Amino acid sequence: MRFALRCWNAWTSVWTFAKSALTGAIATLVDFAILLFLVEILHVAPALANVPALIGGAVAQFVGNRHFAFAARGAQRADWRRQAVLFVLAEGLTLALNALAFHVLAIWLRVPYALARPVGTFVVFACVSYPIWRWVFRPPSSSATTS
Repeated sequence: MRFALRCWNAWTSVWTFAKSALTGAIATLVDFAILLFLVEILHVAPALANVPALIGGAVAQFVGNRHFAFAARGAQRADWRRQAVLFVLAEGLTLALNALAFHVLAIWLRVPYALARPVGTFVVFACVSYPIWRWVFRPPSSSATTS
């Protein structure tokens, strides 16, 4: 029985990781679609279009992870303000780590930038973002729900 439970928990973790990665891919598409729309259709300068596009991608990332990857339910669903604040803080950290990973790979190790970006981003996602998001979107503890 314990083995079956461990297998189930491992599968659940892998499935949640895959859903979070898919959410990140969709958020990237949202970001890029907004950027293209603003630059190509509305003729906004790319530098000005960058921020609204990033915000759109971040909103898609938060909503997708909260409702799809980590499936917020019950008291966890009502806790969206705490989750949003922690998510923004986590995103600030991962932004800095993505910049560092890109710099190390592309500048110090001379990995082509087109390869350095996805490799660095995936390493930061797998080692930092996903574990932090598991904490941000965790179900509330039983002591927190009873008080």
